[in-house]
Amino acid sequence: MSFQAVKPLLVASLLAALSACGGSDNNSNPTTPTSDFNSNLQTSVATAATSAGLTSATTTDLIDAAYKDSGNTRTTQLAYLQAEATAITANTDLSGFVGYTVSNVQISNCDSNNVCTMTATLTNTDADTTTADITTKVKQGTDGKYRLYGDQLSA
Repeated sequence: MSFQAVKPLLVASLLAALSACGGSDNNSNPTTPTSDFNSNLQTSVATAATSAGLTSATTTDLIDAAYKDSGNTRTTQLAYLQAEATAITANTDLSGFVGYTVSNVQISNCDSNNVCTMTATLTNTDADTTTADITTKVKQGTDGKYRLYGDQLSA
């Protein structure tokens, strides 16, 4: 599969990983993104056009160790991001995810395992402005951080 074909998946998972969002100050029932998560997500999306941004600690930390989405694991997603970063470095005509922003990030419906539903709006202003609502699962780790968790499906 080519990187052009994978880019929408990468952006969705990057945003899922970047949108892995936060919660309120009351960790038992998070309903809005924490400022730390939202800040890290915004930073990761803003720098996703660069190889350094795609592989930054901020970006990679947004993906939970148990992440799985349609069969893609954290390891798979990190490999995709590294491959995209390598391609950008090798060919200056390529760019990462230019023109993406994420907004309206909300966390809700948290269960007893701290797995929540995250919704957000993804906007791409690269060639023309397009928006899409995204929904994914996030999980609050024992360190209090929210990270993208994925749908936990194998395919």
